[in-house]
Amino acid sequence: ENGEKCGTCWIEGAAILVSVGIVVLVTAGIDYAKQFAFIRLTKSLNETNTKVVIRDGKQISVTDDDIVVGDILSVNSHNLASIPADCVLLGPPMDLKMDESTLTGESNLIHKKPGDVVLSGTTASQGSGKMVVIAVGVNSVAGKIRAQVYESEDYVDTLGVQDEKSPLFMKLTRLAKQIGMVGTCCA
Repeated sequence: ENGEKCGTCWIEGAAILVSVGIVVLVTAGIDYAKQFAFIRLTKSLNETNTKVVIRDGKQISVTDDDIVVGDILSVNSHNLASIPADCVLLGPPMDLKMDESTLTGESNLIHKKPGDVVLSGTTASQGSGKMVVIAVGVNSVAGKIRAQVYESEDYVDTLGVQDEKSPLFMKLTRLAKQIGMVGTCCA
């Protein structure tokens, strides 16, 4: 009540503060552990995801990140080879059919013949073939899509112009600002 002295009133507030501190530290620790587990898993996946290429006349096994322009990439459908770079199919094709649904949404397999371009991000679903790598990283089709999705500064449109913000993005930004102002005023 009014005017009374309370010698132990601070205990309730301190207990709440300690509880919040413990929850924050435990949550941060769990998130930290998950982040490193994800990094280890990604690294392990990248190390086991290898392709056979012919480089300087020698057949070698390399990870997707080590493939360079000019390599001859050997793919077959037995291991459902995902194509990590843009390529041009060389002969002889062994009835090579590609699943391009990741790029086009089309579920039908596309038959490829020598001279056809095989885009990165597609998968060999039937047959096998050898192809020469013509584009890797942000210069490949999948790399350009990834750069646009993640709004990478590495990607510049083919005309040399950065994309404008879409009307939906601008409306959502304005709505978020309005919600923030209303929340600030109510607080």
